[in-house]
Amino acid sequence: GHHYMYALHALDPGRGRPEQLRCPRPGGIHGHPRAQLEGRLTEADSLYRISVASITNRGPMLGALYENRATTNLALGSIDSTAVFIQKSFEIMGESDDYWAVEARVRGARGDREGAVRALERLIQLNPKHADAPEIARLLGLEYLARQLKPTNP
Repeated sequence: GHHYMYALHALDPGRGRPEQLRCPRPGGIHGHPRAQLEGRLTEADSLYRISVASITNRGPMLGALYENRATTNLALGSIDSTAVFIQKSFEIMGESDDYWAVEARVRGARGDREGAVRALERLIQLNPKHADAPEIARLLGLEYLARQLKPTNP
């Protein structure tokens, strides 16, 4: 099975608030998950890149590293890089709730609201309790859905 950690996910550029996302914990170099959690995003991405280069097979570890590069680049506001890395992760590991959460944010950032809503719908099908679903719904103007997914904290 996968080992998981909480890694920094998307920083909503308007608010700069870190979200938490469950990401597989990469092995080998242990510095990058901490760097990502502490917000040293450029350093974290560089370490993920080195880890990707050191992996010889296209198994779950590589897919997990690509997913981590996607979430790090999303936090850095690099939407094009995020799209590339989440697609590479998808090609190795297939769809997951985390894949659709990142994909919804990428599509939304690119102005594809319809595509973002479809990605959010798939995310909710796979995991209606996903931590990012309410915020993604809010970013898409679906306040009623955000309230259904999770009560707003006071």
